[in-house]
This record gives sequence, C-alpha cells and structure tokens, in this order.
Amino acid sequence: MHSALIRVRPALPVMIILVVLLSGCSTTPDTGPERLAGSLPEYYQKYLDTFELSDFDKEVLNRAIQSGRIATEDYEDAHAHYASCLTSAGFQPSFRKTPAGLYIELPYARVKDQEALDQAHDSCSEPIALIDALYALQQSNPDLLADWSLVAVNCLRAAGVIDETYTVEDFKRDDKAGLTSDAPGFPFDVYEESANNCLWQSGRAYFTIDEE
Repeated sequence: MHSALIRVRPALPVMIILVVLLSGCSTTPDTGPERLAGSLPEYYQKYLDTFELSDFDKEVLNRAIQSGRIATEDYEDAHAHYASCLTSAGFQPSFRKTPAGLYIELPYARVKDQEALDQAHDSCSEPIALIDALYALQQSNPDLLADWSLVAVNCLRAAGVIDETYTVEDFKRDDKAGLTSDAPGFPFDVYEESANNCLWQSGRAYFTIDEE
C-alpha cells in the first residue's frame, strides 16, 4: 500500500467556488470573518449574473434562490449522471458519502490508461461541475467563510478530531509542512474517516492507494 497526498478539485469544493471572489467578499460588522457573500441565494445569484450557464445550471440555481438551498435531489441527479458517464466510458468509479451528504470519489487502482481516465473525468464532470461545487459549498461551508482553513478547523473541532487549543494558524502551518514532506504534517490521523472528510471538504484529500 502506498500513502499519497492528493489535492483534489480545489477541486469542486474550492477552485470553482473561488472564481466568484472576483466579485468581492463581504464581512460581518466589526470583527466577523470575511465571507463569500451575505447568503447562499445571494451567492448563487452572482453566478447567474456573472457567467453564461447551461440550462441545467440555470434551472437548479433559480430553484435554489427561491428555496434558499440547492435541493439534494438536484445534487443526487448530477452525481448519478457523472457516475453513469464514467461507467459508460469504461471505468468503475467508487465513492464514499460523507455525513454532509457529499460524494468523495476514491482513487482508481491499477489504471491502464491514465490519459483516457483524465479525459473521461473532464468530459463527465463538465455538465455537472458547477452544481456539484456549489452543493459542496452549501453543505460544508454554509456560513460562506472565505478562509477554507477556518472551514477545515471548524469541521475538525465539531468532529472531535482537534480541540480549541488547535488554531487556524496551527492548521495552516501544518498544512504547509505537509506539502514539503512525504508524510502529512498534521498532528492527527488524516486517514481516519472523520478527519479525512473534513480535509476533503476544504480542498485537501489524503488517500491510501493500492499500487500492487
């Protein structure tokens, strides 16, 4: 077994989300943390106002603006389309579902054609990428915090992985240390499922890959 650090999608939960930062962030009065927007509907409206979206994206976001949230059914439909597309391309994707209801795509072992897999990921994710990303944001960062390290720390504390003495600054230091080492820099087991879910939801993925 080979342990590897894989940074995924800043991945859907992070990379696409951060595009909207071009529109600016908001802050709470006086001392509150910086936020991506004042509310989820306001955030979704930014996408409708800023980008040329597909009919599917427009329909889902318009419903979400009216209801206040992207419907779980829309996310599940998008995921089913993605998984079916990969299967049709000749691959067998496997997923783990987090308590927040998000699907984590697990690494593929013994891939014979990595280029074909990469192409399948690109083509299969393109139609559903935005809704996947925004639903992940909604579920993992409903307060729309702009600092994803703070999101990770809040999740780790809620899961009982760390206590109040472990700060956002500690997390950023340990996160950076792990990038220059063959081993994770955090003082907890990154492969334990609760910790692993929190890290993945903040754009960091640690997996154990069977390369035999």
